Amino acid sequence: MHPASRLLTAVALAVASASTLAAPTIYTSSAAFLAQVAPTAYTETFTAVVDDNTNVQTFTGNGNYGFTASLDAGQQFYFGTDALSTNLPNEVITLTFTGGPVTAIGANFYAIDIGDMFIPSPLTILLADGSATTLTFTPGDASAYRGFTSQVAITSITFSASAQGAYATLDNLTIGGTHTVPEPSSIALIALAFAGAAAARRRAI
Repeated sequence: MHPASRLLTAVALAVASASTLAAPTIYTSSAAFLAQVAPTAYTETFTAVVDDNTNVQTFTGNGNYGFTASLDAGQQFYFGTDALSTNLPNEVITLTFTGGPVTAIGANFYAIDIGDMFIPSPLTILLADGSATTLTFTPGDASAYRGFTSQVAITSITFSASAQGAYATLDNLTIGGTHTVPEPSSIALIALAFAGAAAARRRAI
């Protein structure tokens, strides 16, 4: 193989391995997720929100991170349970993150009925990069928590509840960065690729 071709192959391996790092890691435990989050993160519990009956709510955060929550025009948010919810069922909530690059986001995702009671409902959570996860909340089930960490910025997420009469709800939202590093196997793969590139260059000389 021509040295230039070997160099291209090595670079392609490096790019392929880097792309695997971009896939988010999903956590079903708040403890496991929060262990990956850097201390500069911002957590919103929605206990002091002024409900101004709009379809857009902006949370300025802690100076490092913040977010804007939005609904379709004509819809309104509902904070009657000290959580982020909607005034109509089956609406899609969008969170758009501000401040520093967000590479970690986690929260309790669940559904309530018109009487603010927890109800089982499939929920869909979609990240801006197209990654998605679903869960069905059952009252008392800790799996209602979902956390995501990524090697690339998570600019926004959307979530909704699909059961009839279900209001998508979110609480204890944490956003921020991570203090983790790539797994050793990923580092080894990248190192191998660049070692191949170096060897090909030496042979070309």
